Amino acid sequence: MIATAPRLTLAGGGPGIGRKAAQQLARRELSRSIFREPFTTRIWEAVDRFLGRLFNAGAAVPGGWWSSVALLATLVLVVAAVVFWIRPAGSQRGRAGALLAGSALSAADHRALASQHAADGDYATAIIERMRAVALLIEERGVLIAARENRR
Repeated sequence: MIATAPRLTLAGGGPGIGRKAAQQLARRELSRSIFREPFTTRIWEAVDRFLGRLFNAGAAVPGGWWSSVALLATLVLVVAAVVFWIRPAGSQRGRAGALLAGSALSAADHRALASQHAADGDYATAIIERMRAVALLIEERGVLIAARENRR
């Protein structure tokens, strides 16, 4: 005679749940978000693992940690120098925002000023005056609503 494993019975006397079904229910229950670690904890653990690998790798570098620190400081200085070198000049940033500020001239007047500045060799101011002329011309033709009216 073959012995079979007894099935569990519920307190009410009905048949119990099978192994597969119990396993699926347990997996579903344990996969709920209340049983998982918070996202911030997982991030901190990932950062901790990364720093641990970095520190272990730093010990293998010739010269030890001091050469790693010197290399990192050099890298930071090079990145800062490149960013400083390619950034726009501070004086140009201030003037670029106020294209039509204080403009009481017509488009033709701004074109004449642009030609005068270009003849003097001040190309940055000539370009600004030419853009003012273009903006006023578009405004005069009714294509663009006046920027001064929107500020009121």
